[in-house]
Amino acid sequence: MPQDTTCPGCAHVFPVSEARGPFTVPCPRCETDLTVEFKKPAAPPEAGQPPYDLQVRKGALPDATAVPQPSKRSRDDDDDEPTRKSGNGIVILSAILGTLFVFGGLGLATWLLFFEMDTETASTTNTNTTNNTNNTGGNNNTGGNKGGNTGGTKGGKGTNPGGGGPIVPPPPPPKPKDEFTLTPVIGTQQLISAPVLESDPYTLPLPAPLDGVAVGGNGRYIVMHLPKRQRLAVFDVNTLKLTESDEPSDGAGTLIAAGQNRMVTAHNNILRVWSLPDLKRKFDTTGPQLAHGIQSMAMGSATNSPLIVSSVFGHGAVMDVSDSSIKTVEGSTTEFGGGTNARLRASANGKLFLRGGYGFDEKTVLLSENRRKWQTITSDLSSATPSADARYVYGFSGINRDNGQQVGQKVGGPGAQTWYVPAVTATTTSHYFLRLRETKVQNKQTLTVSVHKSQINPEKEKAIDLGVLPELDGMVHFFFRNTVPFDQHLFLIPEAKVLVIIPTSKDKIIVRKVDMR
Repeated sequence: MPQDTTCPGCAHVFPVSEARGPFTVPCPRCETDLTVEFKKPAAPPEAGQPPYDLQVRKGALPDATAVPQPSKRSRDDDDDEPTRKSGNGIVILSAILGTLFVFGGLGLATWLLFFEMDTETASTTNTNTTNNTNNTGGNNNTGGNKGGNTGGTKGGKGTNPGGGGPIVPPPPPPKPKDEFTLTPVIGTQQLISAPVLESDPYTLPLPAPLDGVAVGGNGRYIVMHLPKRQRLAVFDVNTLKLTESDEPSDGAGTLIAAGQNRMVTAHNNILRVWSLPDLKRKFDTTGPQLAHGIQSMAMGSATNSPLIVSSVFGHGAVMDVSDSSIKTVEGSTTEFGGGTNARLRASANGKLFLRGGYGFDEKTVLLSENRRKWQTITSDLSSATPSADARYVYGFSGINRDNGQQVGQKVGGPGAQTWYVPAVTATTTSHYFLRLRETKVQNKQTLTVSVHKSQINPEKEKAIDLGVLPELDGMVHFFFRNTVPFDQHLFLIPEAKVLVIIPTSKDKIIVRKVDMR
């Protein structure tokens, strides 16, 4: 016989029928699966008390199928009430017998749900008879006519149309991927040749000061942004010519990153792709959703993809760049680390990235992919830049390998501080790099410059001595040992046998010959 029970989830009271064993039934109100079990009381019940103790808990039996919640039927016509009431007994009895034969205890739960539904139907029909003008919801009962669980008499669309089958919960959302593959895309190789200099040094004035620089074309092109002219410009090392874009760029603060045959600019989280070296705009797109936006980005100068971006707090991701789209590589989003003033730099081959600052005590984070995950190595090297082939990292007072291990001995000290800056390209036989060494000339601290190719002991190597270069003035604060971003001011290009310098005034390009050995 039926006995009232209470849903522990929503406190809804509804009847359940006696069964010999535990069974699963959904709550008619909140549809939570409940396990119900009739237990004989320890002592005979008093008169008027239920003959059994009910134990109700949330959740379904392991081998049970949840009994579907029957949909509410429409009440379009008051005259069908007698017919429905007279036929309920036969329909319910048949349902119970058939269900008991197939499903056993689950059939009882189904009968109880239909019983509850008919009770609500009678109540709703009486209300409609009293106030027929409120029957608009019934006549337009789209959700109810389709068997929707939440359609009801108000005409809402059901969340489970055709509610005769079991309620299947939606699958859980997939877990975000934490694996990715860093796949540099090599474009059309740009040949580099030694230019003919009208003078040594050769000076090319810029039409306006620049505010961003990147190397492209595997070292052949130096790409820059001229905010006052709202133009991009490309300096071709082979021809010593400067070409400006026909289309306007964004204003001050525009970030740029260059690759083999394309470049990317970023401004207010809008990424714009351009071709190199003709600077034709290809398309615009919205950047990734990073907290506080994109603060820095980098691309290998010998690659066309990927692009690495990061926010001011080091939250970053890998972007796959094509001729028609930029997409975040799934599984690549992570926290890179590094300080709030840190910038991204890339090896020319796109296999090693750095994030670090230019103060002497700022550490550098080395970023690479290992076994489909980010590999981050924190190095004590500051003012650091990766070599073109990603094998070495050059910085203040030392050289490291790509695994963070120091090569040779640290050098420099008071009055003889030393910085190393790699060439923008790597030849098949040598890794050339610059050594900038503090010196005094007429009681003024300045830098002497030399070109080396021995990472183990550059101090004892017979190097190419370039002497004191006045265009390097202001690039180092000797007291605090802070520097400008060297990768935006010094460009040693062995194949072209030149050193390209952009002074701190950022209003000219200076080209010097280097007798490469």
